[in-house]
Amino acid sequence: MTAVERLVGTLNDSEIEEMREVTSESLGPRGPEMLFDLIAKLEVPSGALVMDLGGEDALDAVQLALRFDCRVLMINALGGGLDHAADRIREHGLRDRIMTDLGQAEALPVGSEDVDFIWCRDLFNRVDLARSMTECFRVLRPGGGMLVYQSFATELLEPIEARRMYDAMGLIGESMSTESFERAVRQAKLKIVGIDPIQSEWRELWLEGGDQDLIEDMLRVARMRRTREQLITRYGKGRYEAIYNSSLWGIYQMLGKLAPTAYLLTKPYV
Repeated sequence: MTAVERLVGTLNDSEIEEMREVTSESLGPRGPEMLFDLIAKLEVPSGALVMDLGGEDALDAVQLALRFDCRVLMINALGGGLDHAADRIREHGLRDRIMTDLGQAEALPVGSEDVDFIWCRDLFNRVDLARSMTECFRVLRPGGGMLVYQSFATELLEPIEARRMYDAMGLIGESMSTESFERAVRQAKLKIVGIDPIQSEWRELWLEGGDQDLIEDMLRVARMRRTREQLITRYGKGRYEAIYNSSLWGIYQMLGKLAPTAYLLTKPYV
């Protein structure tokens, strides 16, 4: 028995072709707008105050304000992109409903129980997770809710791959596990009311729609790997690793090494 025969088992040619045809069909992947449908399950009322934690360009803040007729407070740690955000807010005529402020997730510049809902994307793998969750609990009103979107590492991400990516992108390794995240949620006394394993859906949707970003990332990784020494000599190892690993991000999502996941959390009344 050849190696190929051992791999495919007892499948015959027609079965192999059938499997290829079946897996060539779209699974109807959802896109990022699904996050707004998820937070809608928390029944965001008109006029509510939603804190966009870590927001920069106001894309999400504008959509939140328009869809839910709510107020939005964007909290940004470094101020990056706030000028662009101000332009976008003004273009949509939302200056009276979207506010911006500087602040850290571990020490939010917001009073206790002043916020109705929190929206947070791609932040908790770069901050002190326990302190940030405790702060989110503090500022949320009882009965308030929270949407968290983040990519977590899976068992398919090898330790060497993980260490290289975390170091290059400034990620906190422990915060990349669902176990650590859920433990921090429980310790902060927040309640998990929903988990949506998005996995590779967004990437599939973009590829099926003709988006070339993932293909360009694959080409970039291949070219950077073959010209590693020249690029490091010219740009430095830090820049090389940052670009190389950020290009791997979407590829790892497609391979199941990283698992984008959305959580819905609530703050109990008691």
